[in-house]
Amino acid sequence: MKSNKGFILTAKYLVIAGVFLIFVNVTLGFVLANLADKAIKSLIGSWMLDIANTAAAVLDGDMLKDVTPEDKGTPEYESVMKTLTGFQYSMGMSYIYLVQDKGNNNFVFGLDPTIEDADDYGTPVAYTEALYAASKGTPTASLTAYEDAWGWFYSAYSPVFDSQGNIVSIVTVDFSKDWYDAQIISFTVTTVIVIAVSLIIGGAIVILFAHKYRKRIHVVNKQITDLEDRTEHMAAELSVATKIQADMLPNDFPKDDVVEIYAAMTSAREVGGDFYDFFYVDDSHIALVMADVSGKGVPAALFSVVSKTIIRDKVMLGGDPAAILYDVNNILCKNNRAGFFITVWLGILDLRTGVVEYVNAGHEYPIVGAGGKSVKVIKNDNCPPLAIVEDTIFTVETLTLEKGDDLFLYTDGVPEAKAADGSRFGMARLVRVLERIENKSPEHIVTELKREVDSFQSANDPFDDVTIMSVVWKDGL
Repeated sequence: MKSNKGFILTAKYLVIAGVFLIFVNVTLGFVLANLADKAIKSLIGSWMLDIANTAAAVLDGDMLKDVTPEDKGTPEYESVMKTLTGFQYSMGMSYIYLVQDKGNNNFVFGLDPTIEDADDYGTPVAYTEALYAASKGTPTASLTAYEDAWGWFYSAYSPVFDSQGNIVSIVTVDFSKDWYDAQIISFTVTTVIVIAVSLIIGGAIVILFAHKYRKRIHVVNKQITDLEDRTEHMAAELSVATKIQADMLPNDFPKDDVVEIYAAMTSAREVGGDFYDFFYVDDSHIALVMADVSGKGVPAALFSVVSKTIIRDKVMLGGDPAAILYDVNNILCKNNRAGFFITVWLGILDLRTGVVEYVNAGHEYPIVGAGGKSVKVIKNDNCPPLAIVEDTIFTVETLTLEKGDDLFLYTDGVPEAKAADGSRFGMARLVRVLERIENKSPEHIVTELKREVDSFQSANDPFDDVTIMSVVWKDGL
C-alpha cells in the first residue's frame, strides 16, 4: 500500500512536470519565433544595404552629378546604366535607381535603368525616414514597408559622394513586399517546424517519463552530456578555423630600406570575409591586395579563402591587374550559387620607381600620406565588384609614391564602424586620425587607427570586419 501511494505521488509529480515542460516549450517557442523574426529582418536588411553600399561605391560621384537622361548614348550615361543594370539582374531585386535630394524633405527620381516602366526624371519619390538618413550621409535600410504608385516595397539607400565629400545622388534598392514577406514566411515556417518538433519530442519525453522515468533520466543525461561534448567539439573546431584563417594571412612583414608593410584584421565574428595579402611577384615588384566578401561568418570566410588563393595564383602567372581580375572574376562567377560578391583592391608596386598599377573593383578608395604628412584620398573610377557578372572589363589606374609616402588600404569596416548613438566613424574622421598620427611607422599607424576605431565603437559589438594595411615606400632599389 505504501509503495502504491508512492507511485501515485510520483505519477502526479510527473504529470505536473510534464505540463510545466509543455508550457515552457510553448513559451520559449513564441519567444524564439519573435527573436527569429527580428533577426531574419535584420539579416535581410543588412544584405539589402550591402548591395546599395557596393553600388554607391562603384559609381563615380564627380561624373554622376552632371549626368541626366538627356545624356543618353554618352559613355558617362551608359557607364552608370550598365552598373545599375548589372546589380539589378544579378541580385534579383525589383528596382535599382538613383534619387536626387531637392531639399525640404523632397526627393525625386534620378537615373533609372528600368526599361519597361521608366520613370520620368524629376518625378517625386515616396519619403521614408531611411531615405532621409541617407540624404544626410548615413546608409540605411528601411525595415518598414511603404506604398507608392508601383506597389509595396522595402528599400535600402546609400549616398554617392563626389571628391569634395558632397552627396550628389542616393542609390536606392527596392525589393517587393511580396518577395520580402516570402523570405520571412520561409524562415518562419522553418522556425515553427522546429518548435513543433520540439513539442513532439517534449511530449514523448513526458510519456516515457511516466513509464520509465528512471531509465529516461539516464538517457536524457547522456544526451545532454553528448550535446555538451559536441558543442565543445564545435567550439574547438571554430577556434581552429579562426587560427587557420589568421595563419593564412601573411605576417612576415617586410621592413627594409626599400619598403615597409604592416597589416591587421579583426573579424566581427570568429571568422570573417575580409582579407589582405602582399607578396613579391619578382625581385622588383610586390603585389598588394585588400578585399571584402559580402556577408559574415563561416560562409564568407570560405569564399574569401578561395578568392585569396585564386588572386595570388593569377598574379604569379603574370599580366596587369585588369587582366588578372578579369580571369579571377570569371572563375568566381561560376557556381556562385550562394550569391556572394567581393570587392577587391589589387595593386602592383614597382619597388624601383614607386609606381603602383592598380584596379579598384568596388572597394574603398586608397589613401596616400600618413604619419604626420598631408593625406589625400585617391578617387578614381571604381570598377564593379567580382563574382557578379562574367566577362566584366576592369580598368588599370596608376599612382606614383614619393619617397616616404604611405599607401593606406582598408575595408569598409573602418568608415562604417558604428558608435552607441548610431553615428558612423566616417571618411572625414579617418582622414583626421591619419593626419594626426605623427609616427610614420606602418605598424604604429595601423595600431593607432585600430585603437581609435575600437574606442569609437566600444559600446557596440563590431558591426563588420575591420582590416587595415599600411605600405611605406622608402626608396628605390
